Amino acid sequence: MARSSYTNRNSNYHGRRIFLITAFILMAVLAVWRLFSSRFSVEPHQSPINTAIAQANTEAPPASVIPDKSDEAQNPLPHTNIAEPEQAGQNAPKVKPESAAPAISGKAEKVLDEGRAAMAAQDYITAREKISQAMALGLPRRQAKSAESLINQVSDFWLFSRRIFPNDPYCRRYRVESGDLLVNIGKKFDVPYQILMRINGIEKPSSLRAGQNIKVVQGPFHAVVNRERFMMYVYSGDVLVRVYPVSTGKPGRETPVGSWLVEAGKKQINPAWTDPDTSKQFFPDDKDNPLGERWIGLKGLDGDAKGRTGFGIHGTIEPEKIGTAASRGCVRLLNKDVEELYDMLTEGKSRVQVVD
Repeated sequence: MARSSYTNRNSNYHGRRIFLITAFILMAVLAVWRLFSSRFSVEPHQSPINTAIAQANTEAPPASVIPDKSDEAQNPLPHTNIAEPEQAGQNAPKVKPESAAPAISGKAEKVLDEGRAAMAAQDYITAREKISQAMALGLPRRQAKSAESLINQVSDFWLFSRRIFPNDPYCRRYRVESGDLLVNIGKKFDVPYQILMRINGIEKPSSLRAGQNIKVVQGPFHAVVNRERFMMYVYSGDVLVRVYPVSTGKPGRETPVGSWLVEAGKKQINPAWTDPDTSKQFFPDDKDNPLGERWIGLKGLDGDAKGRTGFGIHGTIEPEKIGTAASRGCVRLLNKDVEELYDMLTEGKSRVQVVD
């Protein structure tokens, strides 16, 4: 009986000992886990994913969305002082910044549409005025190219045809009197007689007959050469008549800006020419003559052109270079264009303005 009591006591002792050891181990493990958890835990906003997002938000955007500073320099946005809503109050008016350039462009495009509508209605006089006005207001490049093409088409109807429109102040009917010469009729209206032949389908001046009715146009015509765009614009008064692509002087031999006069006695058909650099001579009908089939001599009046001589407008044997800076200072046109221009510009009267 005594041995059984001892055995029970010893068993209870060992049980409590095992329990205490187990509890100690568990407490030690818990303490170690808490220690490591506090050292290596990260707040949610500091997690690797959130950190990467934060860094991405602070880095520069990719090149595809970075504003082009050169575009800003060319087309600066208007600066408008607009208060933020919290500064301006709840009833502050909403102001939208506006730019004068888009407003002008929008007006020009509207006028161009009016010109197209007039052309579709065969009202060519209104069409030429509206299209000329739209170009003067300033059109975007694509619309400007379209307007230039329309100007050339409209001129085929109102100018380069025998038709006369009742509301056209530039063209009218002329009855040939006995003794009239085509060259003298041209002088009365400040135009070369060649344009009267072109308009009326007259093959040679001697075929003119008394009593004949011909169409005449009031001149003189003038031209503007834009060196930057490599384009020539021909005007009758304020009305744009023709638009031609041109080539101007290459670097170091730029076509001088300023005002030029078509010099009297310096227009030539099928000209001869001597190269001033090489002294090589080119004779009429020479297929290698760089002047082509026409020469229109110019006399400098003002600007960089003042006092300059030896410059002119002529054809080309290198049509592929039209639209580039490739000449020695003269203005080159395609041969078919310079032949038409030759018939329009009047010696001693027509002016050519060269601009950038």
